[in-house]
Amino acid sequence: MEYDDFIAAIEQSAGEISDEAAERAARAVLQTLADRLPRGEDRHIFRELPAEFKPWAYSEDDAEPLDFDDFLARAAERADTDVETALRHTRAVFAALGSALSEEAVVRLAAGLPQTFAPLVAETRNTFLGIMPGSELRQLIRLRLVGGRKPAAA
Repeated sequence: MEYDDFIAAIEQSAGEISDEAAERAARAVLQTLADRLPRGEDRHIFRELPAEFKPWAYSEDDAEPLDFDDFLARAAERADTDVETALRHTRAVFAALGSALSEEAVVRLAAGLPQTFAPLVAETRNTFLGIMPGSELRQLIRLRLVGGRKPAAA
């Protein structure tokens, strides 16, 4: 997949955002994924991406134990947007990754992330995009965090 095609896929999945916003989203999500993935795994997973993404998708640091909310907060900060918009953009980037990466790379991506990220990894197969609102996706992830049980009332 070419760079322009990847950006166009993000734009379409995220609801027709601008080229600039799609590029910011791609950069923010790929950088945050590189922070989260085990050291060196990002190079194996993202080697299939266009060369323009390589500076954003690779990290020499050890993986950071970012949970889902931390991941979204960091992506939002990097993209200079709010968390709800970052969630929509993150879902769109994962969907674009599904079009750009081989099945082997998607499997490696899933293996490099905690189980709580499974709903996002499912976006690589277009399982949730356009079907599940962001608030429901966040609830599903929260349920995974507490082992499938509803969280106790506060």
